[in-house]
Amino acid sequence: MSLLAASQIKKLIEEEHLISRPVYDSEDDWAQRIDFIEGSTFDLTIDRLFTRSMGVVKVPFIGRKSREGAKLEEIAPVYDDERDEMVWELKPGFNNSYIAMTGELVNFPWYIAGVLAARSTCFLNGLYPGVTWIAPGFSGKLRFGLAPSDTVRIGRGARVISLHVMHFDEGITKKDVGLYKGVWGGANPDKVTTNGVERPH
Repeated sequence: MSLLAASQIKKLIEEEHLISRPVYDSEDDWAQRIDFIEGSTFDLTIDRLFTRSMGVVKVPFIGRKSREGAKLEEIAPVYDDERDEMVWELKPGFNNSYIAMTGELVNFPWYIAGVLAARSTCFLNGLYPGVTWIAPGFSGKLRFGLAPSDTVRIGRGARVISLHVMHFDEGITKKDVGLYKGVWGGANPDKVTTNGVERPH
C-alpha cells in the first residue's frame, strides 16, 4: 500500500466524496480544511461523545464466538460563554474512558484504506486516543477512544484525530481486496453500539 499525497486526497474529496463535510463547518470552513491537508493526513473532528455504561453487561466479554460490550451513553456538550462554543469536560479516573464519533463521514472505495492516528495536541495535553484501521469499502462516521490522564476540555467540532489515507498498489484489483463486511457503516452511519451483543468478527 502507498500513502496518498495531499493533492490526491483533495481530488478524492472533491470528486468522489471520500470525506464529507460535517454539519458545523460552513462551505468556506470546509474549503479551508481541504486546502490545509498535510502530507497523507486529513484531520477529523469530534461531533459526539459517549461514555460506557455497565447497564447491559456487568463485565464486557470478547470471545471466539461472541462479544458482549458495555452500552454507551451519550454525553451532551455544554455551552461555554467565555469560549463561545459547545464543550465537553473529560475527566480521568477508573472507568473514565470515552468513545468519540467524527462529524465527517468517510466513503472509502475498494482501492482506499486508512488508519486513524493521534494528533500531538491531544497527548501533549494528557488525552490519549484509541485508534483503529478503516477497511476498504467502509462508509460511515468513525469512532475512536479517548482516555484522559488529566481533565481536558474539548469543543464540539475540534480537530482531535488524524486520518492517514492509503491506496492499494498497482496490480491489485477489486476482487483481490476483502471489502468491509462489518455492521458499523452503511445505512446507519451514526451507529455507535450494538447494545451489548455482537458477532465475534
